[in-house]
Amino acid sequence: ICEANKAACKGVGNLKVGDKIWKKASNMWKTKDGKNTYCSVKCPAGTKLTLEAGDTHFCKPNDAKGCVGELKRNGSRVKKIANERESFKLEHDSWVFYGANNCFNRKDFKAGTTVQCGNATFKDPLHGVEKACWFRKK
Repeated sequence: ICEANKAACKGVGNLKVGDKIWKKASNMWKTKDGKNTYCSVKCPAGTKLTLEAGDTHFCKPNDAKGCVGELKRNGSRVKKIANERESFKLEHDSWVFYGANNCFNRKDFKAGTTVQCGNATFKDPLHGVEKACWFRKK
């Protein structure tokens, strides 16, 4: 007995950074767990679909060539303090790093300063990508 024809793929798969997916055919993508099959896939802004090996692809952050930030990483011993468009108050003299995908701008602030995490405060280090703020006590 034949089952009614099911669609071979369904819609667009919205992947997250690091998600792995298997390319079955030119217009068919299957999740590694086998639960979903998509007709196409889309990676988040600031990432690109990249071949890992064989038919396995993943969403990889763009190379720093789009980066206009002063730093290619935010250093060690930093803690996330806010997402873009949020504000926070520093308890200590601190370095604050703003950016994403290994592309950051840094500013120094005094204890008690309220900081708006955004392009107006830090300048945009990587256009078109959602960013955040991290801090490290001086």
